[in-house]
Amino acid sequence: MADGTNGAANNVRLKVTVTGADEDVPRLVEAYSAKKVVCGGEVVLIASPVAAETALMIFPQGSEQAQVWTEMSGSDVPGLSGSVQTMSRADAIRLIKARRKVSNKAGPSAYKGDWSGEFVCEDKQLILRKKLTAYLTLEFYSSPTQGWQVRAIKKQAYYQQGGTEDMRGVFGSLAEAVAAGVPWATTGVVASACSVKDAQRRGILDTDWAAQRGVTRRADPKAVLPEDLESRRLPWEPKPPKEPKAQVPKPPKPPKEPKEPKPPKAGGRGRKGVPPALSDIPSPQPPSCPTSTANIAQAVSAEASALSAEVNSLWGEDSPAILERAGKLIKRAMSLVESPLCTGKLREEAEQAVR
Repeated sequence: MADGTNGAANNVRLKVTVTGADEDVPRLVEAYSAKKVVCGGEVVLIASPVAAETALMIFPQGSEQAQVWTEMSGSDVPGLSGSVQTMSRADAIRLIKARRKVSNKAGPSAYKGDWSGEFVCEDKQLILRKKLTAYLTLEFYSSPTQGWQVRAIKKQAYYQQGGTEDMRGVFGSLAEAVAAGVPWATTGVVASACSVKDAQRRGILDTDWAAQRGVTRRADPKAVLPEDLESRRLPWEPKPPKEPKAQVPKPPKPPKEPKEPKPPKAGGRGRKGVPPALSDIPSPQPPSCPTSTANIAQAVSAEASALSAEVNSLWGEDSPAILERAGKLIKRAMSLVESPLCTGKLREEAEQAVR
């Protein structure tokens, strides 16, 4: 017989979900292979220890039938060899729904600790644990050939000899094992480690404290099994092909309107710049004073010499800038020609030169 700690290495262990986890005897224990193929198919376990009922179902791969093990003669041990029967898929699903209907009323919760455990698939063994104290955990494990047995797991720091201690006797139901195992642990195993038997909840021992503080109970977990049992896809069944989405043709995009080219920037350096038109360059006021006329004439002459020297070296790169400078030079020369000081034949020659 496999026990709670020495299962076969290749056994699949399914985590159980417990309704009434903080109660002395859980109301419902469920395990589900969750769309995985284990033990040759899909596994469902539903046990109600309070009612001494259990139902273990295996839906073999590729079969429309289910193998079902139920309780016998008040024994809720999962997988009893004499209780196996074959059911249709529909009948097995109806049995699952019937067994999941448990009372919403919480049961007694005198002892500390929450129930947890797993179901060992190959051995058809249900293992449940309840941590009574920080140094002691009770383990209840089933055997399809014998029944329920109880084991105390002791923490080394609190005992001269740690490890495990087995309780004598085999029980037909989990409720019977709890009724006998918890007192055995609290009066014997716990007492040998501590003089205070602190396995019971304070609200049970101190009713006044419970009346003032209230007792918070553990909320029931969410359903493990899917609601759509009849229509759910089995793990070995291929996924249905996805329906192709209707192809809605996209409306053609309107043709893009050609962008108008940006006008070139006036002036600037380099080949990208465009010099301004001569008419766009402002004309300075014609000088009327001989001194200012002489100064402007001297500046125009110097600027003309500078442009003449730079034309050969900078024409390839800075031609727009040079042209702009030349335009300003022409405007200054025109202002000199329009000066009232420039008259007669000299003015005619100057106008001809500027043109």
